[in-house]
Amino acid sequence: MDWSKAKTILIVALLVVNLILASIYIIEREREREYELSKSELIDKLSEKDILLNADIPNGESKLRELVVEYELYNANDINFDFFNGEGTINKINEDLFEVYMQNETVTVINGKLLIYEAEKTDSNQKSLYSSKIDLDNSLENAQEIALNFLKDRGFRTDDMKITFSTVSEDGYYLLYSNTYGDNFVESSFTNFEIKDGKVFRMERTWLDVKNEGESILKTLPAKKALLELLMREEVYGKEIIDISICYYFDPEKQDYFSRYKEVVEGKTIPAWRVQFSDGYKIILDFE
Repeated sequence: MDWSKAKTILIVALLVVNLILASIYIIEREREREYELSKSELIDKLSEKDILLNADIPNGESKLRELVVEYELYNANDINFDFFNGEGTINKINEDLFEVYMQNETVTVINGKLLIYEAEKTDSNQKSLYSSKIDLDNSLENAQEIALNFLKDRGFRTDDMKITFSTVSEDGYYLLYSNTYGDNFVESSFTNFEIKDGKVFRMERTWLDVKNEGESILKTLPAKKALLELLMREEVYGKEIIDISICYYFDPEKQDYFSRYKEVVEGKTIPAWRVQFSDGYKIILDFE
């Protein structure tokens, strides 16, 4: 064996490996430099995409204890009892879709997890059999009271909800409630209301209930680093950020359940960043 030639090959190989490692180090350092942007530098980068930052950037720990959560599931008999005192008509359309209706009100349930309540508009003198009896003075506070009483009257909890967006127009109030556990939001779940003339005309709800806290404490990217992801999200260009907060996040379609997400009724959360915009739009930045 020509040891001199072999030695030369080994030296060249080591040099190549060192060059590769050095390149990786330089690239990683450049990435780290990008993530070490000051707030003003981040604002400038977001402004290039017409994204206005009008919220504090969290500087604390980017980790949360995992939660075991389960979907709030709806069956036809319970819906009939809770909404119509058991006097409604049940129409099972297929295995993933049913509706329960009575007079001018209908509750549709899709995949057992998405509940849609709708009431036909009636003249102002006709009251829905199950509408709230609160007198309106056209205030947002009353609209919220109507929404929460609507849920309470039908056996839903309201202590795990927080209103995160509202708007008023000629058609009435639109309210968006987000799910909470302790001081943090639980995503992705929601309850939306459309209210007019002192009544709920439409509600949509998909909700997650917390079963228990898991053993693991999981970490995600720092907020400033995560926000750079928005530079590649065209759907948020031109919007104003009003809140950035770490949240518990569960999405069967993204967290190893995709092939059977319809059947999934529970799972474990991961930490993610919840970014709320002034128009009610929100985006979840997760990096697992």
